[in-house]
Amino acid sequence: MRALSLATTMARPFVAGDEAGQLLADAAADRLPRVVVVSGAGGTGKSWLLGRVAEALRARGQVVVGPGEEPRPARTARTPLTVLLDDAHRLTTDDAASLRRQLRRPAGRVLLAARPAPSAPAWWDLLADLPRDRAVVHRTHLDEADVARWVHHSGPDDVDPAALAARTGGLPVLVGASLGRSPAGDRAVRAWAAAELATLPRPAAAVLALVGDGVPWEEDLLAEVLATPLGDVVAACWASGLVRPDGTLLPVALTTVAATLPAARTHGWRRRALSLLHEQGRVPPALARAVAARGADPSAAAALADLARARVQVDPGAASDLLDEAVAAGAPASSLAGLRARAAAGDGRVDLALAAVREHPDGQLAATLLAAAGEHRAAARAVPGSGAAALVGALTGRTGDVGPDPDDTQARTAAALLATTCPAAGDDVTEQALASLTRAQALAPGGPAALLVDSPAAVGAVLALHTGDPGTARQLLTRALATATGGPLLTARHRLLLGWSALRSDDPATAHDHLRAVEPGPGRRLTARDELWAAALSLVLHLRTAQESSAEGWERVRDAVRAHPVDLLGLPVLAELQVATATSAEVHDGAATAVRVAVAEGSALLAGLADPAPWSAGWHWAAVRAASTGAAAGEASAGLDRAGRHGSRARELAALGRVWADVLTGTSEPATVTASVSRLVRLGLTAESRDLAGRAALRTGPGRDRTELLRRAREAAPAPGARLSGREVEVARLLLAGRTHAQIGARLFLSPRTVEHHVARMRRRLGAGGRADLLDRLSRELDAGP
Repeated sequence: MRALSLATTMARPFVAGDEAGQLLADAAADRLPRVVVVSGAGGTGKSWLLGRVAEALRARGQVVVGPGEEPRPARTARTPLTVLLDDAHRLTTDDAASLRRQLRRPAGRVLLAARPAPSAPAWWDLLADLPRDRAVVHRTHLDEADVARWVHHSGPDDVDPAALAARTGGLPVLVGASLGRSPAGDRAVRAWAAAELATLPRPAAAVLALVGDGVPWEEDLLAEVLATPLGDVVAACWASGLVRPDGTLLPVALTTVAATLPAARTHGWRRRALSLLHEQGRVPPALARAVAARGADPSAAAALADLARARVQVDPGAASDLLDEAVAAGAPASSLAGLRARAAAGDGRVDLALAAVREHPDGQLAATLLAAAGEHRAAARAVPGSGAAALVGALTGRTGDVGPDPDDTQARTAAALLATTCPAAGDDVTEQALASLTRAQALAPGGPAALLVDSPAAVGAVLALHTGDPGTARQLLTRALATATGGPLLTARHRLLLGWSALRSDDPATAHDHLRAVEPGPGRRLTARDELWAAALSLVLHLRTAQESSAEGWERVRDAVRAHPVDLLGLPVLAELQVATATSAEVHDGAATAVRVAVAEGSALLAGLADPAPWSAGWHWAAVRAASTGAAAGEASAGLDRAGRHGSRARELAALGRVWADVLTGTSEPATVTASVSRLVRLGLTAESRDLAGRAALRTGPGRDRTELLRRAREAAPAPGARLSGREVEVARLLLAGRTHAQIGARLFLSPRTVEHHVARMRRRLGAGGRADLLDRLSRELDAGP
């Protein structure tokens, strides 16, 4: 048997070149087999295709008649005879006999079109008797690509193929009618659907109504729901064309069925189907929603709640919506409060999660959410001794139990964080803590349902940033984003810290990119900690890029500082804000006061921990930068000296702080300042190096020394020919690997525009011409190493 697979349209320009065109070409050249059977559901174009074949045969002078028609003997003696029969699945015994007589003719040919089911017995008997010389052509719904080709060849230019395919389900008869884009075409679509529905057995409309709500195509189940035998009803529905190949109904079928059946009657069927499927643990969400749409219903409420429980781990956003619908359907809100909190938190909706957990406290979940939102005292009281409470204690300096479970990610993070507050740990305390946090990050749960007070990656990144290591921070955060550590609740935090890493690497464009990515959508807000980091990053970015800071920006900082309790992970932000309020030309009074109070609390926190070097070094260094007098800078340098006993970086910053104090008092030596500027650049503190050189130049009289200091201030920023930054190295490696800007952005969590900015800056630095020259220079630059 020769089989042709056809999924074609009914537009004449589209026929040429596809298999339907080949069939027509065979007809035109009289190469058709003795039997052609075109099979397909209603509306797939069977009759159209047979009609075109008949036209081609008649054009060759052949005779084409219907079954039972006998042409004049004079014609059939000279030309072959072809019998055409549409709807052959309804074949009668008489028509079958006529077709058999035709096939007994020496050159007799038959063209048949039939639906796959249900079929008359005579049709099945005839199929068994058909000769081997036959072609079977299967017609079906069109996919979006086929619809797009039809529109391209025949449709108006402004038709959206995807929308047309969705509206018509790709059924050729509906696509053709819809391309007319006239009220008559729309009426024809509705009329066709109504006519098809009218030809189906009586229970078919009820079957289609239930299937439209997601009830499976299971004949026994549907028969039990409808309390009637179905026979060939299910097969007839599939063959009608109202059903897509995937089993879903066409949109016009849904509206036609809804207009045909009274809502009160379908509601009873839906409730019966919901009861049966709920017992089996496989409720379609659409069915539960359809029952709930008629008003409060205990069965719908229970089914929606169970659906939410099954989805909260994999799709908390959908689970949250289902729980809202369950409550609207009559489920007690208090009994679902804990589940609603988990779902809302997993979807990143902090306000809803907190409201639910306050309504119905749920132990560890309550502690985690309250701590993540910055409500430290309430979190510590929720579950004393838990990993979440231990982490809160470590953040706020209340050292003690780190949790009963050493495998608890919160407890491991707390233990690593507590290690950094031990002044006797020596110079390697920061490295030890970062190693512990990296190992904890490997065990941290990922995915949308993973709830953490803070991720080990975020804690490690803050520590790395505070100790001058943005590269390590970036590595930790990139991995955390790739694994969705902490779910949506921490995604914004990871992004924000990546923004701060970029800022510390003197890359404000990337910092802006990450900041824009965390702007909350409608009905959402950042947690107190994330809002503090976001408000400060926005403000510092404006100041660093020589833009005027707005009153709104300072007010946002004021509100964020007031809302967030002072803890170790907030110290780097407060340090930057301390410098910003001291060095900016215009500062909002309320913001300056809020920052001053928070800075005093931060100093008290560090003093209570005996000035741990990993945290106090950066803190006192910010005080040096914020100092307006030599005495204030000297006092901050003394704090660096104390921290320097337990950290090499603190010792180096202490020496630089003394130079800074000398600059403010006017007692510095230009050569010493120049050397200090170079040391700051080596430490990655390029912004500070520019600041120091500029301050010294202002306090130096005209002459060679002042000119040199001004030159060093300008050169503190990366200049053409300088080595690439850490981020640019990452971009360069991916560029050399053949990645596009979009692919590089997806890998590094940047926008393609920011990647383009990096590439342009590398081209300027390296003095490259075209792309090939840039790639060559980048290859040599990376091979040369640091």
